Amino acid sequence: MQLTRTTTWGWILALLGACGSTDAGDQANEASDGADESGDDGGTVGDSGTSEGAEPTDPMGDPAVVYWRDIKPIVDARCVACHSADGVAPFPLTTYEEVALYAGAIGPAIASGQMPPWPASSDCNDYLFDPSLDNGQIETITTWIELGVPAGNPADEGAALPLLGDELPRVDLEIAMDEEHVAAPPTGEVDEHRCFLLDWPEAADTHVTGYEVVPGNRKVVHHLVARIVGPDGVADFEAQDEADGAYGWACGAGTGMSGGSGPLLGVWVPGQGASTFPAGTGLPVETGSKVLLNMHYNTVMGDTAPDRTGVKFMLEETVEQVGQSQFITDPMWPIGDNMLIAAGDPDSVHTFDFMLPAIDVTIYATGLHMHTLAEYASLVVEHGDGSTECAVDIPRWDFGWQLGYRLAEPIRVSAGDRVVLTCGYDNTEGNQAVIDGVQQTPRDVTWGEDTYDEMCLGYVYITRD
Repeated sequence: MQLTRTTTWGWILALLGACGSTDAGDQANEASDGADESGDDGGTVGDSGTSEGAEPTDPMGDPAVVYWRDIKPIVDARCVACHSADGVAPFPLTTYEEVALYAGAIGPAIASGQMPPWPASSDCNDYLFDPSLDNGQIETITTWIELGVPAGNPADEGAALPLLGDELPRVDLEIAMDEEHVAAPPTGEVDEHRCFLLDWPEAADTHVTGYEVVPGNRKVVHHLVARIVGPDGVADFEAQDEADGAYGWACGAGTGMSGGSGPLLGVWVPGQGASTFPAGTGLPVETGSKVLLNMHYNTVMGDTAPDRTGVKFMLEETVEQVGQSQFITDPMWPIGDNMLIAAGDPDSVHTFDFMLPAIDVTIYATGLHMHTLAEYASLVVEHGDGSTECAVDIPRWDFGWQLGYRLAEPIRVSAGDRVVLTCGYDNTEGNQAVIDGVQQTPRDVTWGEDTYDEMCLGYVYITRD
């Protein structure tokens, strides 16, 4: 079933919060299953010899691929950001013993493209900071596993590979939650949504040109949405905070991101580091503003340590062009059943097609957001001359990895061009969530912020030209 809505409205801001997930637990279980198998076919941890039947060697008689020389540089550059002692991944990959232990899980994950996570299709566009392994790196790791995970000599450690991530050239301001918070989901649940209002101490108007979210406890911070609250909106959120009776306030049903929340600053997801805006651009921040953090905590890993998340900023007094980070969605979808995903429908497709009004904009970065029934999504620009440019295409949706994508070359969108957001869902019996060990029965689903409702959101960072 396909539902399409066409409009000439301009860029639509959907001031909506982050949404819950239990996928982290599924990923942890899958990884553990792979680890259990690694003892059978992944070689003996600490044994630098080859497995029986796999004998490729270099001219000196050593295994052709070993951990210290060949594998460690790849793992350090592409995996350790999440797979570390304080990372969001369910197990670390920082030592030979750890990598060898999970070899049985690593092999299938990289062969399928599931890891490192990068859901965007390369057929759509080219992006900066893509951590995907190239064919040579996949072959190297696969061969190492086939050889029995030989360690090699620590003295022959291979040269470090460049990290494919953004970095702040400098830090001009750091702010953090006033108090620590221990995640406390409602009884019987693993997800908590809580909002916190952070003071903005700058004495003059300025512009954010880059930021980096620093989670206090990466084991429970599943993701977050950050907004700039202008002076006129501060009182509303201070009242919500005060009414809650504890530090911060519950905001899982949209209450934390409702009217007056101000422009979107950015989104943080596991594995993300710094985000710098394109040179010469930045988000304006008025004196007297505050920063709103809409935190999604997930306790599926059993962590009860407190969190105190902070944000680092790079600032400039002036910029050449003012940037905007904002969501794109059909404003009618949250009303009634305008985004109905009928029970049993294997391919419920919803499309928001709108024409840009009398302005020209440039898209520098983009992303998508849906929930657990989602199967695929895309954001495409249809130019007035009949040509198209794909901003982002996620052919296999994974709710656990909702990344942002910085375009290698920005997309220019002129007045009269169309922007098309498409989301596809599978609401059949085999694609239902398992809750308390019971797979759910398909039901009609509409727009909503709960984990088992659905959404269809695009988001972009743009400048008006």
